[in-house]
Amino acid sequence: MPPMPDYDVIIGAIVAGDIDALEDCALIVESFPAGRDDFTNRTWIAHAVDCGPLPVIAWMLARGVPLDFESDEGWPILHCAIDRAHPDKHEVLRALIAAGAPLDVHGFNDWTPAHLAAARHDLESLRILRAAGADFGVRTRIDDFATPLEEAKHLGAPDEIVRFLESIG
Repeated sequence: MPPMPDYDVIIGAIVAGDIDALEDCALIVESFPAGRDDFTNRTWIAHAVDCGPLPVIAWMLARGVPLDFESDEGWPILHCAIDRAHPDKHEVLRALIAAGAPLDVHGFNDWTPAHLAAARHDLESLRILRAAGADFGVRTRIDDFATPLEEAKHLGAPDEIVRFLESIG
């Protein structure tokens, strides 16, 4: 029997986009890809969104990984996608939404994905969320109880972000 892949091996395969290695890991590691790692207790799909290429994320989505998980660190899956540091982040955001990721879940700062996109001045993510039916009237349940528009104004968002959010009503 082959040795048990550890966290570093799986993360390495995710980063490299090595689907064959991921297939092997899925046969050996019970928690992969639908569960959490044993090192950080983070979901494997969150790791993939943070540092893996789109084909790895698509591979996980095709296996029905849960997208409505509790995030102890405050980063639900759409939040991870909005903060993704890769040029394909909007494609990833669309793929996650198409796979059923919750649109209005609260995360860090009690922000929904719309709040986070507004805070990051990410107009394309805001457009994607709107097209998917996200609720832009949701208020945070802490601090100033703000909507995405109010957060954008408070954080000095560019005029185009504010105008877009105002146009939603």
